[in-house]
Amino acid sequence: QRTSYDVFAHSYPSFRDYFDLEFNIALYSTESVGYILRVKGKDEGQIFNLFFDFRGDDILFRLNQEGKCVLIALPVNKAGAMKSHWFRVKIAFNLKQDEITLKIHDQEKVCKGVALADEFSPKIVFGKSDHIIDVPEIAIDKLVVHADHTYTFPLDEAEGESVFDREGILYGKVENPVWLINEAFHWKREGGFASASEAGSCYNIGRNEIYYFNRDSLFVYNMETGNISAKAFTERCPVKLFLAGSFFDSASERLYVYEVYTENGDAEPMIASLDLNTLGWRVESYSRLSMQLHHHCSYYDAVRKRYTIFGG
Repeated sequence: QRTSYDVFAHSYPSFRDYFDLEFNIALYSTESVGYILRVKGKDEGQIFNLFFDFRGDDILFRLNQEGKCVLIALPVNKAGAMKSHWFRVKIAFNLKQDEITLKIHDQEKVCKGVALADEFSPKIVFGKSDHIIDVPEIAIDKLVVHADHTYTFPLDEAEGESVFDREGILYGKVENPVWLINEAFHWKREGGFASASEAGSCYNIGRNEIYYFNRDSLFVYNMETGNISAKAFTERCPVKLFLAGSFFDSASERLYVYEVYTENGDAEPMIASLDLNTLGWRVESYSRLSMQLHHHCSYYDAVRKRYTIFGG
């Protein structure tokens, strides 16, 4: 069931000279593409939509004038935009100057010479709208429409199809809603790993991946796509895992595995690193502490290449 949100379903305001809309958006899958919203005016040809798809390292957003042309094509760096989960989208209609501005995350473009009506009473619809049924897996939050009056919609409802502004006035209607506030109180299982031997885990912020490893294999969970893969090492991890401490260095793309103590003497490796591209191990250090120290916290200084453990 596809979601459809009509922002002004119960009362369509009329704007003169200028209006804009901005909102936070979260994209839940790099394999999901489609239309985000439509802005429909009363005059023929005054229908605009915002579409996106993924192109390599970028998200390509296209603002279209339906039945005519692409007004703005705006590539936005995928990693930068999705790093904090939510990012901001703004579409500004300058009715007096006949231009539209599209700003997404840290990128902005202006299209001039668009024949816009001096007075615009927009029907703003997110998701399914008329023949537009390609609804991507997205979420929106904190919607604001600016004109002579500012309409602020927190979108913090927990149930029902009615959408109210910040003052509690009913404006919108949503069909087949999924209210995210209900998910804030519940865990959702995304995946799982198991190992018959000692294992550890680590997070790669650059690729948005979780690594689960033992001495023989590496399991990868991509948090953007939900894909899970497993890779066997060509040779065993040289560190005998007990607590299986680890951290990741994004600059070198290496996963570091360590133990702080062993009873087998100084001849046993204590720190080793894994090259993610070749899956080859390299011994980094044989140094150890004089006793086992369990620790619960750590910090990796990527600039100084220094790893600190504490707590316990």
